[in-house]
Amino acid sequence: MLPYRPRRYAIGERRRLRIADAHLNTVAFLCAEQEVSPGVTAVVPGATAFFVLMPEDDFWISYVVTARHALEEIGARPIILRANRGDQFEDLPPIDRNDWFTHDTADVATARFRGEGFALSAIMPGDFVGADYQYRVTNPGMRMFTLEGQAQGQAQGVSPTARVEVGHEVFFIGLFIQHAGRKRNLPVARFGQISRMPVEPVTYQNPDGSYSEALAYLVECRSWGGHSGSPVFWRHPVIQHVAIDALEDTPEHLRSPEGKLWVQNPDADMVGFLGLVSAHFDISKKAETEGDIQGSITTAVNSGM
Repeated sequence: MLPYRPRRYAIGERRRLRIADAHLNTVAFLCAEQEVSPGVTAVVPGATAFFVLMPEDDFWISYVVTARHALEEIGARPIILRANRGDQFEDLPPIDRNDWFTHDTADVATARFRGEGFALSAIMPGDFVGADYQYRVTNPGMRMFTLEGQAQGQAQGVSPTARVEVGHEVFFIGLFIQHAGRKRNLPVARFGQISRMPVEPVTYQNPDGSYSEALAYLVECRSWGGHSGSPVFWRHPVIQHVAIDALEDTPEHLRSPEGKLWVQNPDADMVGFLGLVSAHFDISKKAETEGDIQGSITTAVNSGM
């Protein structure tokens, strides 16, 4: 008997890609009032926030998380969260600026979230990829919970650990600023691959023109305005224990005393929370002018990183 192998794909056929509703529902939009026409103001979404549940004593406390620079860009204006409730969105009362906690160096800000009855899911501590780049399955029976505590998925019989590496696939959920949704928040999923691990700090520019450094992943992806603060998820085929028949024709490295083998299952995913979208890098490009204006101008082109 030959050892188990995952099914092969035909030329041009890709592995199944599907984003669960639980992941799409982790986000709300970060909004602020701005002038949309002379003398007319409106609440306009400009960035993404997501939700995390953390244990505290005998309770679970919900937090909203976003990029620190998104708050800095709002400035002194009220910080408003827009979240889905039923079949429409609702603008929550502004969160007092003093209730936001910002990291000294990382591009992260968080505040307590006390809303009820919203169509939201939260990221749990067991969903986090560790600081050692290992994803550990701490609770195989329960992976994603809503704020009301309802289990959203299962990942049973998988390897207890998996390591994040260059080339692995990621996706993030965020605001498509050109069409946020007229009645409901309509977040989009975008995709990419890890291009570099956090080997050394990356320098990035702050809204006030100053520069900061952060230990960060570099990801090849399509990112633009509105994705700041988006939760980033790492996905990888589930690594399962499969029974094998350790016969003489089974290669030595595939045998195990228990008669089992760890293999990738390309038709099932393990998904871990990796971090949030902080920034993209631009490339300066000169463009020539035409007509009455002579010379050239410099514009920014998204590097896709």
